[in-house]
Amino acid sequence: MAHKKSPKSRSWSVYILHCANGALYTGITNKLKERIAAHNAGKGGKFTRSFRPVRLAWSAKRKDRSAASKLEARIKNLTRAEKKELIRFSLSKMLKGVTKANRHPEQDWGGAAGRESL
Repeated sequence: MAHKKSPKSRSWSVYILHCANGALYTGITNKLKERIAAHNAGKGGKFTRSFRPVRLAWSAKRKDRSAASKLEARIKNLTRAEKKELIRFSLSKMLKGVTKANRHPEQDWGGAAGRESL
């Protein structure tokens, strides 16, 4: 008998949001797009409610909630400068293969989602 993936086996994302006041907010979710929308609707974290709009600065997928929570804790222990470096490193790694010839001039590269592990 084939087993269907249960909602509990869905992958989880660790994410960093850039808030309107410049703050960086770190969280976890198993529905990233919906969670960002909730933050922007004032139904996300208590902190982000006061500093909307937010935009995704970085994210990484993990196989389960436990792994995501562990990475979230590690990121929350980073300094602001270290979090910004994580975001910058992920963006530069993502763009490494992009050249001026194949980059669309109006493309917005801010708020890229990285796939880095700590």
